[in-house]
Amino acid sequence: MNQRMTIGAVVLLIAASGVIPHSSPEMAALAGSYALLSPPNVNHRVTLVLGQDGSARLTTEAPGEKPASTTQMGVWTVESGAVKLALTASSGAGARQMTLSTQEDTLVGIENDSSPEGGGNWTFRRK
Repeated sequence: MNQRMTIGAVVLLIAASGVIPHSSPEMAALAGSYALLSPPNVNHRVTLVLGQDGSARLTTEAPGEKPASTTQMGVWTVESGAVKLALTASSGAGARQMTLSTQEDTLVGIENDSSPEGGGNWTFRRK
């Protein structure tokens, strides 16, 4: 039984190594918290957090609405100088994949292929 559990753990770790992004100096430099400059709804506050470990979190706060906030978790990588995000669906928000170009202390959306809210023209500034 213990041998099967060990083999299962090793298989899981090997599989995860291909899915979880590997940190790089470029990722370390871009990691941090960013605020959306012009949210689709002026009453919303949208925050993007990029972790050095490749984790990503997009939080939308909507005071006075139900639910008051929505958080999507996922992963991010840097490919050819662009930030690529893959976020899971959560209550009130569908799965989302975005590509953002890097410009000094901002991330500018250049592609959003999976969200009805848009995002291709979103600009995030580092907090």
